[in-house]
Order: sequence, then structure tokens, then C-alpha cells
Amino acid sequence: MIARNVFRRKGRTVMSILAVAISMILLISMLSIAEGIWLTAQEDVSKGREDILVTSGFIAGASEIVYGHELADRLRADTTNISESAPFDGGLLQASKINSNESGPVIAMGLIPERSRYFLNDDNEIMLDQMKIKFHDWFDVPGDPHFENNYTGPWTYEVMVDKILASNFGLSRGSNVNINAGPGLNITFRVAGLFETEFAEGGLFGEFFKGIIILHLSEFQTLKHTDINVIDNKTVLVDKIGGVTLGLQEDKRNPEDAAEIALALKDKYPQYTFWTKEDQLEWYHDNIVTARIYYTAIASVSITIGILFVTCIMIMSVNERKNEIGMMRAIGVSRKSIFTNILMESVFIVFLGAVVGIIPGYLGSVWLGDYISDIYGYNRTLTAFTLPMVTTALTQLLVIGTLASLYPAWKASRMNIQSVIRSVG
Repeated sequence: MIARNVFRRKGRTVMSILAVAISMILLISMLSIAEGIWLTAQEDVSKGREDILVTSGFIAGASEIVYGHELADRLRADTTNISESAPFDGGLLQASKINSNESGPVIAMGLIPERSRYFLNDDNEIMLDQMKIKFHDWFDVPGDPHFENNYTGPWTYEVMVDKILASNFGLSRGSNVNINAGPGLNITFRVAGLFETEFAEGGLFGEFFKGIIILHLSEFQTLKHTDINVIDNKTVLVDKIGGVTLGLQEDKRNPEDAAEIALALKDKYPQYTFWTKEDQLEWYHDNIVTARIYYTAIASVSITIGILFVTCIMIMSVNERKNEIGMMRAIGVSRKSIFTNILMESVFIVFLGAVVGIIPGYLGSVWLGDYISDIYGYNRTLTAFTLPMVTTALTQLLVIGTLASLYPAWKASRMNIQSVIRSVG
């Protein structure tokens, strides 16, 4: 009965279904980006051996901790709870090709090799400054020798480079690369090995950066001038880092013990923030929720247009069927029944449109993910097409469609019988 009434005007109904389908396509495409980022974050955090992240503030990039080596050593001394602590820092440096004028900015990170190596998973991957890195080689020189005696120790002059920089500068293991340490001063480093990240040689990444490098922490600090200050001809240790990664003892790696250890460390070091895996996921989740709201707001423009189109069509249908509705009321059909019938017809159109839009929505999400990856030079899947996400999108459309359909249903149920019969006569 409902389907027959809906398809009385086939062309009009098909246009209504298409309007809703377009709304569903856009909504799914947007939500799939947020879902993909969330699932990626869950995978990265759960697979990593990084149990607690120590920063001086926000989890992402704005951290500055002074006396970083000392802090890492003090944390590491708690062998009851802590199995390893690895200080790190990140920033930008200028690199140039040997015997060439080719140069450009690179993303640079500093670490202590054997400490950070502890956190490599079975795939030789590590999360460093919120970037997933897969190593193919490793440093030749252990430790952080340049840190000795207030950064007067020997330099290792070795660096790890990603495959993008290796490709741009023609580098391989054993090659040399210059890193700018100030106006007119270039220091030559030997490439100890290669690694790869989630970034590709292209997009915005390729436009702004030549690649990524990793150095011994103290050498990176000296290049960034975050090692010491000279005040009144006296050397003052600064030792500024971005954060410290903590690995817990195997029997303490469960969420309950991690939370308890983080709380105890916070009491001992109130100036720092201690992020457990659960905290990191909560931080990601809060940002994903914000993204979902933003994406839904964008898609709501299309949803509003599609639903209003259906509403207008149903109002036109009610006006065209007023004689039929009047006769139904005259033979005793209740207002409630008429209200329900018109409402169900509207919801049926919305439902059909939403279902029709699911598969194109999936294809749209794949295209949108690839498009964003190409723009930013990111070679990881950014979208996820999951049943909960589809259910959420379908529910949102049905709820909005049902609310918008209340008016034509109410209009039909309140139609005056006498005026309709009079017009027929």
C-alpha cells in the first residue's frame, strides 16, 4: 500500500530518492574519514610498546622539557615499574646535497639509539613524536656520546634518513649529507641507514620538505641550539627535549597498573603530563568526535536540501490527494491512520534514498581518502567503511527525515472533510 502510493508519481519519487541518496553519499564519505583516523590511532597505540608518554603539556608537538637526559635517567631508575625510558625531540633543520646547491628543509628528530630501539615492535616500527617509523637499518654508534661534559663529547656524525630524502639526494647507506648548523656552517653526516614513514614523495609534504632525518639526540640539540646557554661567559645546561617515552615492566603493562603508575609519577613530577595508552586514545577520541561533528555539519547542508525536497514533494502529494483523503475521512478513517500513512510514505522515501546511497557512499569515501592522501603526501589509508558508521549515518538520516515528514503528515490529518467534499461536489 505504502509503496504503491509512493510510486504514483514515479519521476517525482525517483528525484526524491536521489536527493536523499546524495545526502547519504556525502555523509558517509565524511564520516569514513573520521572513522579511518580513529581506527588507525587505535591500531598504532595498541601495537606500540610505548606505555606512557611524558610531555610538558599537550600530547602533540608543543612540549618542552629541560634537563631531558636527567629526567629520563631518573625515570629509568624506577626498575620496579619502568623497564626503559627514551628521551626524544623533534623540529626542522636544513639539509643539502653534497657537491650540489640542492637543499631544503627536513623534519628532524633526535633520540638515543639503544633506548629507542627497545620500543621497536615485531615489524621494526616505532611511534616517535606521533609519527610511525619503520626501520630497515640502525645506528652504528650506541649511546649519546656528544652529551658528555655539557655537550663537549665526540660527535658520531651519523644520521638515519627516510627513503624520500634518499631519493631526493641520491643517498644510500654510507653516503654523506650536509646539515646546516648556522649561517654558512654545514656539518657533514654519514648515512647509517634508511627508514620509511607514512609520508610519500608528493603532495604538500613533498612541496615543503625534502624528507625526514633522525640523529643522536645531543647532536640534534646542538644543531637546534637547545643544548646549552652561555650567560656571562658561563655555560648553563639546558638539555631541552620534546618528551620521554616510557616502557613498563611486563607485569605492569595492563591499563590498571599503567594508570596507577602514571598517577604516582604525576604526584612526583607535577610539572609534567603523563599519558598512558588509555589517555592517548581518549585524546584521539575527543579530537575525532570534534571532527565528526564538523564533518556532519558540512554534510548537513546536503541533508537539509535532500530532506526539504522530500518534504515539499510530500506536501504537493497531500494537496493532490486531498479529495482521496477527504473521502477516507468521510468513510470513517481516523486522523491518526491518515497521519501514520503519510508519515510512513515519507520515511519510506528517505529510507530508500539512504539505502541507495550506501554503495556510492563507500566509493565516495575511497575516492575522498585517496584524494586527501594525494594532497598531503600521505600513503596510509585514511578511510574506514564500517557497519557502525553506516548504521549511524542511516539513523541520522531517518531521524531527520522523520522529523521533517511530520508536517505533511499533520497537514493531511487536519484536512477539513466538509471543505473537501464541497470542492468535489
